[in-house]
Amino acid sequence: MVQYAKRDDTPTGVFYLGSRSMAMLKEGVCKSTVWQMRQEARRPGMLDLWFKDRQRRKMLDTKAGKATVGRPA
Repeated sequence: MVQYAKRDDTPTGVFYLGSRSMAMLKEGVCKSTVWQMRQEARRPGMLDLWFKDRQRRKMLDTKAGKATVGRPA
């Protein structure tokens, strides 16, 4: 069973797969997670992944009360 969620962790739906296909999916996720961690450890910041939250730094700085440094909007 795979359950998709939004950014705030509210569930959106459930998707069922058979036993062999689910095992292949799990194996792929585990391998890619280890690969990504290894690549990031070798060259920090190298991976510019599409699912990266580009607004997170701005949000954290705002919560901490820091001024955002960078180009004006």
